[in-house]
Amino acid sequence: MKTDKSIRDMTIAAIKRKSMDIDSWNQSRIADVKSNELADMFKLAINELPVFEIKSECAHALISTRQILELNDEGLKRGLSQF
Repeated sequence: MKTDKSIRDMTIAAIKRKSMDIDSWNQSRIADVKSNELADMFKLAINELPVFEIKSECAHALISTRQILELNDEGLKRGLSQF
């Protein structure tokens, strides 16, 4: 079974290979793996790592190594890919 770190590393490598001008993205970015704030905000499990973050005026979404999460006015919503 792959570790969270290897999943994150492979995903970010793929994003960087296929993306153009990452620095110009306004509402999305590769998530900071050292961000305790993201881990706390999205209630990530032990060893689960943030991969990609999307922020808009009405929601804040996070793709982690295990699930897709959305935080909005209604609270935290977990996506279908939760393991």
